[in-house]
Amino acid sequence: MSSVLDYMTWRGDITFQVDRLNEVDNLIFSMLSYLNFGAPKNGISIKELSRKYFASKGMDDSKLQKEKSYSDMIVMVENLLRKAAKSERFKDIILTEYISKYDEINQSQFCAMCFVIDEDNIFVAFRGTDDTILGFKEDFNMSFSTPVFGQVESAKYLKRIIENNSYKNIYVGGHSKGGNFAVYSVVGLSTKDRKRIRCVFNNDGPGFSKEMIESEAYQDTVKKVSKILPVDSVVGILMYDNEKYSVIEAIGNNGFIQHNGMNWRVVGKSFVRAKKLSDESNRIDITLKTWLENLSHEERVIFVDEFYEIIKNSTNAVRTGDITNKKLKSAIKIIKEMSSLEPKRRDQLSSIFSLFLKTDFEMRTKKKKSILLKSKGRKIRFDRK
Repeated sequence: MSSVLDYMTWRGDITFQVDRLNEVDNLIFSMLSYLNFGAPKNGISIKELSRKYFASKGMDDSKLQKEKSYSDMIVMVENLLRKAAKSERFKDIILTEYISKYDEINQSQFCAMCFVIDEDNIFVAFRGTDDTILGFKEDFNMSFSTPVFGQVESAKYLKRIIENNSYKNIYVGGHSKGGNFAVYSVVGLSTKDRKRIRCVFNNDGPGFSKEMIESEAYQDTVKKVSKILPVDSVVGILMYDNEKYSVIEAIGNNGFIQHNGMNWRVVGKSFVRAKKLSDESNRIDITLKTWLENLSHEERVIFVDEFYEIIKNSTNAVRTGDITNKKLKSAIKIIKEMSSLEPKRRDQLSSIFSLFLKTDFEMRTKKKKSILLKSKGRKIRFDRK
């Protein structure tokens, strides 16, 4: 089974004039937005951008780098840039309107850019969260703080692009948090401007609050949204949405590895479809929603902030793979770190964790009861997890 890099090999010689933008192209633009291009001048081709990017790093732009693992996302995206710069399909596409801002108070970054395909078509890309622990903290912050810094900036950015340009087809997209920003930015447009949006791509990005998805602007936007989820999705199932979604196959045995868009399976110009989200993804979805609904705003803040500090201090983990690759050792270190907290903070976290474990147990029990009822007396073996 092939990936986005293979797509470049197979279809890189087919220009957008011959075959218009598809869902895999969307992911390519969304993933390229993860690279820090500094402050490129407006109107630089991907071919020239690649040359300057690798020259600034003292790296060879002609040879693909060897990836250490399936979670080595930035190396994968750099390889994607190399291949894009040599392809007929992408090399002459113009990057413009690059912007990068950092919110020091909330430790949150916002980055956006436009890829001008031709005089009629443009793709607006919002950078998402990478595979760092801090990145996933930003995703969870949305469960208690709306709008976040990046959402506000995304709405302002797209509004400016719409007002200052006359492109006939405007595509908007992003991966992870960037997918959420893509949807939010279109929600923030006027009804008139929203009509100019051809499609919104939400690539495994988290949803929104219940209040948000009930708004008239969101309901108008959701008609244009294409949401894409890997079969074991963890991030894309967070919060709520009414977006039509496709479930796809991806490399990796858990939702964190599959979250990396560079691991998504491709055939032709489409992603490989799966029948449905995995049982594990559905269980996590129900568990998290039920759990969060039973937490106050203050408890959500405490959990996200405190647990992030515990993981950072106890495991020295930087990326999610640092934890998932050493589950038992990481769990022991986290428990030890929690026990060293001052009593009030420890009790608050213990209470929140107890509620999560209780909710998770109830969801697992319901699932087993449901399977037993469907079995009609047949003996079923449950795998212990």
